[in-house]
Amino acid sequence: MQALAIAEGVNKAPISLDMLGEIHMRKKNYPEALSAFSECLKLAEEKELKQLAMNVVRKIGMIQFQLGQYSEA
Repeated sequence: MQALAIAEGVNKAPISLDMLGEIHMRKKNYPEALSAFSECLKLAEEKELKQLAMNVVRKIGMIQFQLGQYSEA
């Protein structure tokens, strides 16, 4: 999770966390992707970045679907 440490060093920039989650998602590292997206969503909501928050919620749902967590998705 060195990339997460780097993202945290940049003020936990929501966009950096979104990109990190995207990388993990494409590599099918779903737990790491969920972690990055969850943190991103928290920060996006705090900063009222509604478009980003909406996209992150969609990505979290896609991962939950891939994991067979249909009721959460």
